[in-house]
Amino acid sequence: MSIAYIAGAAVAIAMLKAPQVLKVGGRADFAAKFRDAARFADFRGIPVDFALAVAALETGWGTGKVFRSTNNLFSITAGSSWRGVTYKASTGFVFRVYNTWTESMNDFARLIATARIYANAYEQARRGNADWFFGGIQAAGYAGSDTEYAAKLKRTLEVLA
Repeated sequence: MSIAYIAGAAVAIAMLKAPQVLKVGGRADFAAKFRDAARFADFRGIPVDFALAVAALETGWGTGKVFRSTNNLFSITAGSSWRGVTYKASTGFVFRVYNTWTESMNDFARLIATARIYANAYEQARRGNADWFFGGIQAAGYAGSDTEYAAKLKRTLEVLA
């Protein structure tokens, strides 16, 4: 077996494990790519634009380093129950890594729909109430200590309109 063959196999394996990150060229491009990937996601009744607002804010409209390394649209950290690939940021936080945007979308929806801490926010999202949804995820600690998170999400949603 040649060294070139072994090296080629190692590269192929690494490529299978590495997320295929889409390049994003601005806000409109990010929104279009998000909506395109969302066609294959199960948002469990959460309006796509609500999720898009969260993703736009969390990723800096697709420009953030963590996002570009992980396909993690929602900055979901990897707790002890996470069994997938992780990425440790320079901040020390460990994030979940997804192969596709759709995987990230499905995980976000699953988290919001099933974690008791987000139950009220999830119900408001299903009713189409953006203000209450954004306030609910902020109150539940989604954005850590950012006391302006819900207001930022509301402004982001207005940009999408």
